[in-house]
Amino acid sequence: MSIQYKIDIMDALKAKGYTSYLLAKEKVFGQATLTKFRNQGQLNFNDLNKLCRLLECQPCDILEYIPDEEKVEVSEKNRSKEV
Repeated sequence: MSIQYKIDIMDALKAKGYTSYLLAKEKVFGQATLTKFRNQGQLNFNDLNKLCRLLECQPCDILEYIPDEEKVEVSEKNRSKEV
């Protein structure tokens, strides 16, 4: 996976006073989404938007891009052929 979580989302939410029970009860996030957060599953933009609002942060505070070395090497080889 090239995009990874930088933080433990559940810990960050808890630090802001949002328990999984409260989030589910208030229908902010469903149980499936909370499970994704716990297992570092894929986020959709809607969930990312809610997280940024609740945590008062930017997407880059939650996620980071980790380049795939093999793809980077192929890309650089192709670029040098084009020049």
